[in-house]
Amino acid sequence: MFNLAADVLATLVQRAQEQGFIKGVLPRLYEGGLTVLQYADDTIFCFEDDLEGARNLKVILCVFEHLTGLKINFLKSEIHCFGDALLKQEEYAQIFTCAVGDFPFTYLGLPLHFKKLHNAHWKPAEEKIEKKAATWQGGLLSMGDRITLAETCMSNIPSHLISFFKLPKGVGKRMDFVRARMVWQERDGVRKYHLVKWVDVCQPRDQGGLGITNLEIKNISLLCKWLWRLENEEGDWQEMIRAKYLSRKTLVQCEASPGNSHFWNGLLSIKDIFYSCCQRVVGDGCKTRFWEDTWLGRKPLCQLFLRLYNLTFCQHVTVAKVFNQDFDCIRFRRCLYGETLTMWNELLDMCSQVTLSEEPDKVKWLLTKSGSFSVKSLYHYLIARVVAFPFKLLWRLRIPLKVKAFIWLVIKGKILTKDNLSRRGWKGSNICEFCGVPESIDHLFFFVLFC
Repeated sequence: MFNLAADVLATLVQRAQEQGFIKGVLPRLYEGGLTVLQYADDTIFCFEDDLEGARNLKVILCVFEHLTGLKINFLKSEIHCFGDALLKQEEYAQIFTCAVGDFPFTYLGLPLHFKKLHNAHWKPAEEKIEKKAATWQGGLLSMGDRITLAETCMSNIPSHLISFFKLPKGVGKRMDFVRARMVWQERDGVRKYHLVKWVDVCQPRDQGGLGITNLEIKNISLLCKWLWRLENEEGDWQEMIRAKYLSRKTLVQCEASPGNSHFWNGLLSIKDIFYSCCQRVVGDGCKTRFWEDTWLGRKPLCQLFLRLYNLTFCQHVTVAKVFNQDFDCIRFRRCLYGETLTMWNELLDMCSQVTLSEEPDKVKWLLTKSGSFSVKSLYHYLIARVVAFPFKLLWRLRIPLKVKAFIWLVIKGKILTKDNLSRRGWKGSNICEFCGVPESIDHLFFFVLFC
């Protein structure tokens, strides 16, 4: 019932906009202008700097209350102004009888600002992680429990934020520090050795790590989801992004700029990683670059035919332009002969097998069999590495996790035996108390236990 009433509110606002009583924001980016953003009971009304339009919106809200019986609580609402509207924000506040809010404000758990977000805006997420990692808890939990807490709880707190915004390096380091402090049982005033590098701890368990999430790689994997949707799907936000940033460019040609939104600059910072895992399926060829994109085979033509690419004048030319001009737009610095002429003829034969259509270009994901993007596939691709020891067998053992973690440290050679302590600056003797020989992991766990 509530959703039906909320639809009535959105309909009233849209009809008022169509009749000119309200002017939505960003009419050049969104047809007719954007007036309302609605998700359940979280609603944002957007309108241009216009006192008369504000009064009309207040009337609409009163009509909505009369029709449905649902009353908007203006005491919990805020008005946010920027630009020239700042001079009239008190008048707007009197019209809606609500408080004046500051930027950034939170909507659906995300900080929103008309300028770039700063590291201080990530402070709430950092504080939540610190609350879950109180130093007194480390002394009450085994290592297996601390690993579980760090992975299932602390690592998931910033997931919503890092799925929209690029994680600043300083913020990421502080989050890693808090999680590492929990794993290694470090307390205030008591220094503990971090036996294994945090990068190695964040490796998957079958690759020699503890399986704790690498926030930087997870951030990249989550952001690539938006690039995939921008390339293959249609929607309101895609329409606005294309109108603002992609009017005459392909996504690959866009570069980060201080004037861009924080969200968009974050996507541009990881676009090379995204396109290295993609292959373009050519439709009309308007979004695919002839030389630089992967659309014939598993590599770009500039890598398959490097010598030819170095001889060309034109770069970033699209497939549509090349095919429509019958390859005349590709000009070389000198005449082709011998091996280069053979390569050119080979390239022409490969292109002759491609036929353009009226459908827009799509992107195929190379890391999954279905060709569809998944965050999991990209995360495992970016974090994967080759290890010699079959760690997968260790984690399959039916023993407590704290025992598995101890065996993992033994295999890594990171137990605090006297030789390891000496390498960390310990000044004591490294002689075994029982055998009178230097104490090491091999001596302690294999010679003493089995002899």
